[in-house]
Amino acid sequence: MSQNKIEINHVVPIMHNGMISSPNLAEGRLLPILVINAVEFPGISDLIKMHLLTTSGDTKVTWGRSKTLFKPKEIFLHLEFIKPLEITFAIVFQLTKEFSLIDGIIQSRGFFLQAGKPGDRARDINGENSILIEVPDVAFDNKWNALLAGTLSNNYRREGYSKKESLKMSSQQIRTMREVWHIRRPKE
Repeated sequence: MSQNKIEINHVVPIMHNGMISSPNLAEGRLLPILVINAVEFPGISDLIKMHLLTTSGDTKVTWGRSKTLFKPKEIFLHLEFIKPLEITFAIVFQLTKEFSLIDGIIQSRGFFLQAGKPGDRARDINGENSILIEVPDVAFDNKWNALLAGTLSNNYRREGYSKKESLKMSSQQIRTMREVWHIRRPKE
């Protein structure tokens, strides 16, 4: 399988994150919320406003990581919006700190993108400044599973656990984390 190379010109950090669940949305799945600084990146706010005026939009998503000989420290979610507004940017995730958030997006197959300003929190989400973005399987799952297991195992090794203990603990943490992401809220 060949790897696509993507040029990333606009990297957008996450200001805050959280999760939300609604029985009437995404089959009741928990969905991550990513709050992005719309003051520094006003095009994202424009995108959300225009998207809310239409019934749907088109987005091409690609997961990636920095090309390095060492273990990657960052994972990128490259978003290319085609409709209703053409805009391209990448959201950067710190692998050792935001692994659960990345896994949540992959397990839920989507997330809410929320435009905010410094100080805004995910709990401030409303229909006027956020959109749901679907993230289908784009052949990243197997790579991600290996990266996640390795990252968690390394975290435990740094804490002084043996290799065997680290592998066992990382496997258990992944299982528990995914049980949470797979919770469904039934329709009322």
